[in-house]
Amino acid sequence: MSHPTPSPDPAGIRRRRTLVLSLVAGALVIALLVIAAVIWTSRDADAEPGAVAITATIDGTPAGVEPAAPTDAQAAALADLGAPGYLALHPFTVDAASVSAVSGELVLELTLPAAVPPGAFVTFARYAPEIDAWEPVTTTLATDAVTVTTRTMVQSGSASGGGGGGIRSASLSAPTVAGGLWTAVIGGIDSAVQGVEGALSDAGAAVASIADGVGDWWDDASADWSADFALGSQWVMRASRELYGTAADVPECAPDADGAVPWITDTVLSDNAMIAGLGLEGGNAAVLLCAGPDPADPALLQVRAAANRAYGFSVVFPAGLEPRTAGMDALDISTSALIDAGYAVIASGGDVLVNPGRFILPTQTYSVTVDEAAVRASQAQTETARVIEYALPTFPQALLSGVLGVALAELDPEDFFGGALGVFFLARDCDFAQWETGTPWPELLGAVATCLETLDSDALQEAAEEVARGAASGEGVVDGVAGEVAEEVAEAASGEAADRAAAFVSGGAEKARKVIARLGWLTWFSISQTATDYIADAGTEEISDLPAWFVNATLAAEPTARWEDVEGTWCGITYPSCTPIVLGTTVTEWGTSTITFEAELGECFAGIGADDPGSGANIVYCPAGAPTPAEVPGAEPGMPPTDDNVDFDRVFIYQGYGTAAWFREEDVAAVRG
Repeated sequence: MSHPTPSPDPAGIRRRRTLVLSLVAGALVIALLVIAAVIWTSRDADAEPGAVAITATIDGTPAGVEPAAPTDAQAAALADLGAPGYLALHPFTVDAASVSAVSGELVLELTLPAAVPPGAFVTFARYAPEIDAWEPVTTTLATDAVTVTTRTMVQSGSASGGGGGGIRSASLSAPTVAGGLWTAVIGGIDSAVQGVEGALSDAGAAVASIADGVGDWWDDASADWSADFALGSQWVMRASRELYGTAADVPECAPDADGAVPWITDTVLSDNAMIAGLGLEGGNAAVLLCAGPDPADPALLQVRAAANRAYGFSVVFPAGLEPRTAGMDALDISTSALIDAGYAVIASGGDVLVNPGRFILPTQTYSVTVDEAAVRASQAQTETARVIEYALPTFPQALLSGVLGVALAELDPEDFFGGALGVFFLARDCDFAQWETGTPWPELLGAVATCLETLDSDALQEAAEEVARGAASGEGVVDGVAGEVAEEVAEAASGEAADRAAAFVSGGAEKARKVIARLGWLTWFSISQTATDYIADAGTEEISDLPAWFVNATLAAEPTARWEDVEGTWCGITYPSCTPIVLGTTVTEWGTSTITFEAELGECFAGIGADDPGSGANIVYCPAGAPTPAEVPGAEPGMPPTDDNVDFDRVFIYQGYGTAAWFREEDVAAVRG
C-alpha cells in the first residue's frame, strides 16, 4: 500500500511535523473605527448636493419624496442594522398627496456622487411597523455603480409608515404601503464605506457619525440639520462596533507523541502559517489544524480544524471513511441535530451548497474522531494516506457559509434555527450563474439582491413547522443525536431540539418575518466582507496546486493476530469435545464466566477465565506459526502440550500439567490429516 506524502523530500520531514507550503495569501487589513462621541464632518456644508439626488415614480408618473422625522423606535432600529459600520440616508416618504389614490409600481432611484466601490453594498430599505424593523428590499446598482434603483408594487395607504395596510409576507418583492417610511443604506468593509462617506461629504452632504453610548444622537443630529434640507444632503454614519469574525485561534489537540495513537506512526498536516514574508507568527493559513489522540479515548485519532477566514470550508472524508464523531464545537448536540433536520427538510433528500454536517463555518472549529478500522479500510480502498481534507469552497459556498457563520454568531439559538433555514433556502433556490469571483461588483450585488428576493416568511414557517412536527414525534431529530452519544443524552438533546423548534413556530409569521429581515442585513454585511476575503485568497494563493488543507496518516503495520481473535469455537483432538470462548462476561447454566486479557507471551496472548461460582483457568491463544510459549505446561514435566501443532491457530486451557491443544472447529479435519 502506498502512503504518498505531499512533501518534495519526505526524508526531510520530522515525525509529527507540519508541511510547509510555499504560498503567499492576500491579506486584507481592516481598521476598526472607534468613535467615543458624536463627530460632525461637514465639508462645504452650505453647498447644494446636486450630485446626491433621489426620485420616485409610480407607474411612470413622478411622485414627490419628502424627508420624515423618525420616531425613537424607528431611529433606534436604523442604528442597529449590523455590527460593521454603515451609512444611512435620512428617512423619507413618498409624497402622500401625490400617491393617495395611486397603486402600481413604485420606482425609487438614488444617484450617488461617486461609484460604490467593491467591498460596499447599497440597498433601499423600508420600515415595517408590524415587526418594528427596517427591511432591505430588492435593489439594483447600475453598471456605473452610481445609480441605485428599487422597484416594488405599492398600494394606497397611510403616509406615516405605521398603521394599517401592512403585509405579513417577508418577501423582498412583496407589495408595500405607498406612503411608508424609506431609507437607503450603504455598508460593507470600513475602508469602502469611508470612501463613500468622503464622496458624500465632498458633494456637500452633512454626515453625522454616531456610536454606542452617545445619548440622544438622533435628536442632536435633527437639531443641527436644517428643516428645509434637500433630501440626500443629510446622512448618518454608524460607527463600526466590531467586525464579523474573520480569524480563528489555532486549535489545540492532545500531544501527538510517539505511540500516542498506537496504530499511527506519522501524521502530516498542511501548515498553519502559509503566509510567507509578512513577519506573522503562525495561524495565517485558511484552515488551521491539529491532530492527536482523542482525550476521551486514545485509541481514536482526533483532528481539529478552524476556519481562519470570513467564509467556511467543506469537510471531505476519503472514500470508505466514516468518522466516529464529527461536528462543530460551537453547536451543542440539540442545536446541531435541529439544524441538520432543517437541512434535510429543505434539501429533500438532495444536497445543497452548505451542508452543516460537513462544513466548517467561518472562525469555528470542527472536531473529528476516527478509529483504526475505518482508516485502514479507507486507505486500502483509496491507496492514499489521506484522513481528511478541507476543500476551498466555491464562491457561492463561500458567501453563503459566511452568512450562516454570522447568523450563528449574531442570532440567539432559537432565531439561529430560523436563520439557518433561510440560508438553506438561499442555497437551494438561488441562481448562482453570476456568483463568480470575476463578476463586476454591481452585477454581483444585483445577483445577491435577486437571491434574497426568494426568501419568504410563509415558506420559512412551513419548513419550521415540518421540523417541529418531526422533533415532537422524535423522527429525524433523534437520528441526528444518535451514534456515539449515550441514549439518555440523546433523549435530552432531542427534547431540547423539539422545544426550540416549537418556540420558533409559536412566534408565527411575525417571528419568521423578523428573522428574514435580520437575515437580510446579515447577508449584506457578511457578503461584502466575505467576498473581499475570498477574492483576496483566490487571487493570490495557488489554490489549484493545493491538495486542499489536509491531514495524512501513515499507519503502523497491522498486527498479524490479536487477543480478540481468541473468540470462537475450539475443539480437541485427543479429547474430542468443543467449547466456545466468548470474551467478557457471559452467563452459563452454572453461573457466570469472565474471560479477560492479561499479557503477551512472545507471539501468543495470555488471559484468565474466571467462573462465579467456582474457580478459573489460564487461557493462552497462539496464532498459526507462533511457537508455543515455554510458560504453557505440557502433558508432563518437560513434555510439550498434547496434540500441539504450530501450523494452526490453537488455544491452551489449563490449571496445571496435562495440557492439550484445542483447534478452531473449522480446522479440526485438517489437523487430523
